[in-house]
Amino acid sequence: MSRNVRAQQAKNTVNNVIPQLLKTNPRARAGIENTGMINYSPVSENETEQRRVSSPIANLPKISVVQADTLKAAQAFLQNSPPNYRIAVLNMASPFQPGGFFIDGALAQEEALCSRSTLYAALTQAPTASTFYPTPPLSTIYSPDVLVFRDENGQDLAESDFFYTNVISAAAICQPQLVHGLQGLTYSEEDRKEMTLKVEGILEVARKKGITHLVLGAWGCGMYGNPPEEVAGIFKAVLLESKGASTKEECQLAEVVFAIFDKGENLRIFETAFRGA
Repeated sequence: MSRNVRAQQAKNTVNNVIPQLLKTNPRARAGIENTGMINYSPVSENETEQRRVSSPIANLPKISVVQADTLKAAQAFLQNSPPNYRIAVLNMASPFQPGGFFIDGALAQEEALCSRSTLYAALTQAPTASTFYPTPPLSTIYSPDVLVFRDENGQDLAESDFFYTNVISAAAICQPQLVHGLQGLTYSEEDRKEMTLKVEGILEVARKKGITHLVLGAWGCGMYGNPPEEVAGIFKAVLLESKGASTKEECQLAEVVFAIFDKGENLRIFETAFRGA
């Protein structure tokens, strides 16, 4: 399918399909109304140490890497989910405009999410949507109850197969400064620190919203030019060792899946990083 055809379909989705769906889906409408920006304020090292002392480390989440698209992984969580499951997916978002280049027919991860769900409406029609862009570096946009109405092939789901997921929209660093060293391409110290804070911010949103099952991915490892070894390493450190997983309150995640669509280098690197985690 050409980009022009996808652009036409995107406009039809936004102007016709989603408005019709929202008429009969109060839960999806409420999700749009409750979409908002969350700003992350890193805690100090002293605060982090106090948390560790006052609250013993709880069980860490199960972590796996699968070859799948984001929404397919979320659907897999839902298939056998008890009522207390709260599922969220990471939207690898543009910090500059809602849906990235969805309306123009692009088909990266954010664009795919917008083509299959009510996410674009949440990012553009929420009461505070005018403040979302450009998104500050340590901010995310949380959209509850996003309605998924198409499958991974772009085919309409039967209404009985519709499902909902919460979405955390966050932008990775775009074209970071990379250093050539013995370990290959690595972040500059400044960019590594910023990316670590960004990952902490995502997990902080998951904690605040009571998320138990989280779908992540090779965040920023495509057109944004982030080295997958670095991104995987930062996710692993934050999930297993640092502020994002230091107390009982913060360790409520039961399971994290890294869903990576293409069977290529990113998948291999993330599988290696999380083997045995």
